[in-house]
Amino acid sequence: MNCYFDTGVLLKLYTAEAEAPSVQRFVLQRAEALRITDLHHVECVSALRLKQFRGECTPDEATRALELVTDDLRTGVLQMVAVEWNLVLKQASKSR
Repeated sequence: MNCYFDTGVLLKLYTAEAEAPSVQRFVLQRAEALRITDLHHVECVSALRLKQFRGECTPDEATRALELVTDDLRTGVLQMVAVEWNLVLKQASKSR
């Protein structure tokens, strides 16, 4: 099954948020990688740095979380999916 998860869900894999244990259990029980796009990756980086700026995590925690994202991409927990954004945006503009 092809599933794409909101960046907020993905962040719970790497941060100490209230729902994190449930999300982590869900991912461990899946028999397939979580698919992400470049946009997910950029949003994760931005959100982690924003958490750092707001004092919700330390710089070391944010850096470690980003390292874990990279590790999960390397080991296949996360799978980067190529998206032709020009086609997506073109289709989106037609559906208005």
